[in-house]
Amino acid sequence: MLTRTHAFALAALSLLSLQPATAQVAPWNQLSLVANPATRERPATATDGNVLYLYGGQSNTATAAFASLMAFDGVNWTTLTPTNASCGPRASAVMAWDDARDKLVVFSGQGAGGVWGTLDTTTWEWDASSGWVQRFPATSPDGRWLVGGGVYVPAVGVVFHGGAAAPSGGASYVSNETWAWNGVNWNLLTNSGPTIQNGALVYRSATNDLVYFGGTATSSGPALATTYRYDVATNTWTQVVTATLPTSDVVGATGPGLMSPSAYYHPITRKVVIHGGQGNHPNTTASKLTWEFDGVDWTDVSHPASPNIRNSSAQWVAALGKAFSATGNSSNSPRNWTLQHDVPVVSVIYCTAGTSTNGCVPSIGATGSPSLAASSGFVIAAANIEGQKQGLLFYGLSGPTALPWAAGSTSFFCVKSPTQRMGAQLSGGTTGACDGNLSQDWLAFVTANPGALGAPYSVGQVVDAQAWYRDPPAVKTTNLSNGLEFTLVP
Repeated sequence: MLTRTHAFALAALSLLSLQPATAQVAPWNQLSLVANPATRERPATATDGNVLYLYGGQSNTATAAFASLMAFDGVNWTTLTPTNASCGPRASAVMAWDDARDKLVVFSGQGAGGVWGTLDTTTWEWDASSGWVQRFPATSPDGRWLVGGGVYVPAVGVVFHGGAAAPSGGASYVSNETWAWNGVNWNLLTNSGPTIQNGALVYRSATNDLVYFGGTATSSGPALATTYRYDVATNTWTQVVTATLPTSDVVGATGPGLMSPSAYYHPITRKVVIHGGQGNHPNTTASKLTWEFDGVDWTDVSHPASPNIRNSSAQWVAALGKAFSATGNSSNSPRNWTLQHDVPVVSVIYCTAGTSTNGCVPSIGATGSPSLAASSGFVIAAANIEGQKQGLLFYGLSGPTALPWAAGSTSFFCVKSPTQRMGAQLSGGTTGACDGNLSQDWLAFVTANPGALGAPYSVGQVVDAQAWYRDPPAVKTTNLSNGLEFTLVP
């Protein structure tokens, strides 16, 4: 199973001072494929980190034709289970991959049994060896749809929030509940969250929380531009007040707000990305705008080549290093599209560099791409090192940290142990000046050293690196740069 991007506590984040990358503009490109899924909208998608799974959906009020499970590997769609060997048709279901148990989980959805207006109330699991298996939990949420997606949360399970729900034979309502599936039972985490449906829910691994954006508080709207955050540790929802409110680009919009956008979390930039959705305007034409949320505010990162889309579903597929969305509605017609969002890969700078005896403050960075398909071309470099000093670069794969280097030192040890030292080198430059430099091609090093820490590597692994150098008058006779974090890509 693919190694997932690590998560760490909010307390550690405040020390690490992780700096999100600047906004990256990239189009959502429609892929030209040999075969596409059947035309539909409101499907459910999920990922195990290797492929994109697609299940269910609707065409107008018909759901019966959309009960096959499909997988996309970046090149082709493959039907894994045909309609007659599935858990039944449904649109806008809860679906997520349970990382701990290596199973796909599906719950509820609209159009059960192919009958529009009937909410499914069953829970199913799938894996390649066992196929579809119905589970019978002692406790189960009311049937619902328009939940905004399901997500896997480590040590909690498959989680969803809100949705348009109804008890068996009862009146429909917009839910404020957060539920989690642990493999045996559904557990109500809280019923004190926002009353919401038809928005977008994502899990942020770096901060171990959920973000919910947009949707509607009632069945009749309007579309909201509100951002909510769920803290997993405290089991609480809070509203994040943002200066910028995502809106539609459709002429006639009366205010910000979106319902039914596609959304995913980018583990490298650490940003929530939403695309499309329907805004507050008289017609139902979708937006084509793309927005990023960095935990504080939203930024418009739209590319003019992106299509308008709503009622789609997106996932970041770690093994492919890209996000994909499947099907949806564009220009008021259901589509069979597969859209690819390939945001340029960037590194993240974090932690605090120490100040040397001569007042030098090193700055680490990188050039190139950390592609496992290459044997060179990703150079890590620390500038502003004291001239003519011995030093080296080192890395680890256990995540970032921020530990004082020594009592009285201004440096921090920014890479969790164990670590791998790379080659010793002289910084060059001028003695007493801050014009030295330490650099190493990380890909060339690991290619030449097959026994190095972490080998063999896999796409999606997160690597942290830092520079160390001699500074005899300093505490511990050495100092350190700040930290660099990067994610390995195909």
